[in-house]
Order: sequence, then C-alpha cells, then structure tokens
Amino acid sequence: MSKKPQNMMRSLADMPKPVIVLEAVGIILLIIVLLVTNDYITLPEPMMQQGAIVTLIMVGVGCLIPAMINIIWRAVHGLSFLGIDNQSSSKTHLKNTMINDEKKDENGK
Repeated sequence: MSKKPQNMMRSLADMPKPVIVLEAVGIILLIIVLLVTNDYITLPEPMMQQGAIVTLIMVGVGCLIPAMINIIWRAVHGLSFLGIDNQSSSKTHLKNTMINDEKKDENGK
C-alpha cells in the first residue's frame, strides 16, 4: 500500500524475462566450459576441440551482455548529475530563473 521512495534500487527480478533466460543460458554454458576444461565431464568429440570451447565461452559471455546492459542502463538512468534526470521541473525552473534575471538586467539599465 505504501509507495517506495524513487531513490531506492529496484529488484533485479523485474528485468524482462528474455534477459533473465539469456542470463541463465550464459551461466549454464560457462559452467559447462569450466567442467569440461577441468575434465569433470566429457562432451562429444566435435565439441572437445579448442575452437568449440572458445566458441562456447564467447556465446556464454554474449548471453550475459543483455543483462549487464539492462542493469547499467537502470543505474545510469537514476543518476541526476549526468543530466539524465527524470525530473524536468528543476531544469525548467532554472531556465525560467535565468530568463527572468536577463529581463531584470535589461530593464534595470
């Protein structure tokens, strides 16, 4: 019933579902690569080549990138000192104050 303050960090669980699925796939791929390189599991012969392992690493990291972009975008979007502020009222107030000051200077001279 009570509203959360705007400055609190939102939960990561409210990310889009495809981003969460991609992140899970990426983590699973990287865990598989770790287990294969330490000889805990054996993959089929074409997948045991060095090029295939490197490809699995790249695809796993690539699956993690959308989640990283989402988290960073949400963090940067909340920062007001970068000029990416959601509140345009402070900018409008500052602009109106500057215009009024200029008018006073013109009338005062």
